[in-house]
Amino acid sequence: MEHPHSAKSAPPSDEEIRREQLGDVTLSLRQSEETKHQKPGESEPSDLRSQLKKALQSNVDLKKHLADSRQQVEILTKQLKRYDIAAQGSREGFWEGHPLPNKPWNSPETPAWYSPQFIALLGFEEDEFPPVLGTWASLIHPEDRDRVFAAMAAHIEDHVPYEVESRLRTKQGEYRWFKGKGEAIFDSEGKFLRGAGTIRDITDQKIAEEGLRKKQSLLMAVVEGTGDVLFVKDGEGHYVL
Repeated sequence: MEHPHSAKSAPPSDEEIRREQLGDVTLSLRQSEETKHQKPGESEPSDLRSQLKKALQSNVDLKKHLADSRQQVEILTKQLKRYDIAAQGSREGFWEGHPLPNKPWNSPETPAWYSPQFIALLGFEEDEFPPVLGTWASLIHPEDRDRVFAAMAAHIEDHVPYEVESRLRTKQGEYRWFKGKGEAIFDSEGKFLRGAGTIRDITDQKIAEEGLRKKQSLLMAVVEGTGDVLFVKDGEGHYVL
């Protein structure tokens, strides 16, 4: 027979209940504090190390790319400086042009590049010389214009070598003689892509040639107008005629 005062288990005391509640609160506070310090979307330490490694590698690649680009710029700058020195020391001016889509190659609007020496040979400043074909074409002597463009057309259409002498008007308004040379570039189908070439001032040569021609004409007139025997000596006393 069961003893009337016996029980299956003794109920927890108030002290035990308080301790259990205090433990639950402490655990909750600790978890809340950890969550508070963890940023949203924060990865595990292994993920952070992986991301940091990728970022460092990207930084290394970027530095290498910048170094390569800087080296290329330095090389191009040196090349341009050498070109400028060579161009300034030359009596030739360089040009380059390419036709616009759906427009003839000889359009005044055709984009063109003229070297500083090209512009200087004609007495202009660079900001006074628009980079289009029409700028140069407008300076060609009226008596030479058709001949010059005919020579360019023959080169582009029939691949005839382009080399022509013509007069160009300078900024001072005088006409000077220039020898122009050029070379066209075509694609695999033979379509004209661009052209480039040079001009060289040959005014002194032309003046010398004209002076010689006049002397020869005068000499022939004298020879043909006299029945006497004539002898002509050079500066050293040698007979030349």
